[in-house]
Amino acid sequence: MRRFAGCVMRDAQSRFASQPKAAARDGVEILFRGYIANARALAEEARRHEVAASAEDLATLFAYAYRRWHRELSRHVVGEYSLVIHDRANGQVLLTHDELGLVPLFFSAGKDRIVFATYLEDLLQHTGIGTLDEEYIADYLARGIHFGASTPFADIRRVAAGEAVLWNNGHIERRSTWSLPDVRPLHYSDPRDYEKHFAHLVKDAVADTVPATGKVWCELSGGLDSSTVLNVAASVAPQRLEAVSFVYSQSHRANEQPWMRIALGDHPMRWNRIDIDAHRPFSELPTRFVAEPGDRLFAQASTRFYEDLVRDNDVAVVLTGQGGDAVLLGDRPGPYFLADLLRAGRLSRLAGALRKLSAGAPAKRSLRFLGLHYGAYPLLRHLRGGLVEDFFYSTPLPRWLADGYVARMDLLRRRRLDARWVLQRQRQPGRSQEQMKRSER
Repeated sequence: MRRFAGCVMRDAQSRFASQPKAAARDGVEILFRGYIANARALAEEARRHEVAASAEDLATLFAYAYRRWHRELSRHVVGEYSLVIHDRANGQVLLTHDELGLVPLFFSAGKDRIVFATYLEDLLQHTGIGTLDEEYIADYLARGIHFGASTPFADIRRVAAGEAVLWNNGHIERRSTWSLPDVRPLHYSDPRDYEKHFAHLVKDAVADTVPATGKVWCELSGGLDSSTVLNVAASVAPQRLEAVSFVYSQSHRANEQPWMRIALGDHPMRWNRIDIDAHRPFSELPTRFVAEPGDRLFAQASTRFYEDLVRDNDVAVVLTGQGGDAVLLGDRPGPYFLADLLRAGRLSRLAGALRKLSAGAPAKRSLRFLGLHYGAYPLLRHLRGGLVEDFFYSTPLPRWLADGYVARMDLLRRRRLDARWVLQRQRQPGRSQEQMKRSER
């Protein structure tokens, strides 16, 4: 993976400058960061259309995908990447990435130019800080996290997940390319087939990520997600695979090494360990400008050590189970399938599930509690256009915030992840908080 930054000027030559230099293929200039997981299949398809392509030449594959599918290419190019394509014939610039937006891509567009980068601090070297985005700051103060395409800087946006951005003659067009409802549901008569299908997808995903050559590291924690990835990777590249783990020599309650050793017992390999207690949070100040809140603000020491370790060991790719909890609801595993049963009117199955959950729940929840909190209430929130989970941040607001600011920016409301509120603010960014609250009434 490589970081890039670039600029396209709107003039007679449609000048394009970038660092590093863009690849030129089939009349387009291409910058990308990341990898294509289905490169072999895409190369075979390109050759059937009389395009000389190989799985190793990603620039040619991106050019082929652009010519065939244009802004919809992320539906067909599977992987983890951000991508910028400059079409020299018409001066258009396409910014896109994988469907989940795993590799960030930022841009700032005007009538005369568009600048873009995979790292926000690189883009700021061209645009300057400018005006701060008060909405972004308020969201972050309220939640400690921000969702959406905004950045801390009003003139800089990020390409959102499932989105492509087209800059044409000084005009910006943002097009949705993918959303979760677009995914066709699977229907198997035998429930065991879902497990088989999932296992097949995991194996394919890991295998497609492992390069043909080079050292492969796999992050290993005590969780099922990273252990699963390690297990699959061990069957793909056993001679090139090593494990890397964050361990704690003093913080014993955070020590997950016994579970790590179980995984390594099945697949003996070199084990690289990073002692977080030797690189504690805030033990080292950031050595470079941090453009937006993130781990580097407090974990500079461990982050730098990790990056140096990967570079010094000449690691080609690092596999990780990060995101597994989000996909499998491991962080907050509420039985929200009860709401699905209630909505579908499958009352007998709902009653049976409630009895089983109530009998086996460690907290000994009653049938009434489970039915209301994981069935009726989530269904009502969904029908009203809100989130299934009534998620409210319990961490108190910083005490140094002025009461007037808390009220003016409606921080208490922002702490509740209300889908209607978030979407309304994104679609109508020019409206004031009071205008939006009145419209909701």
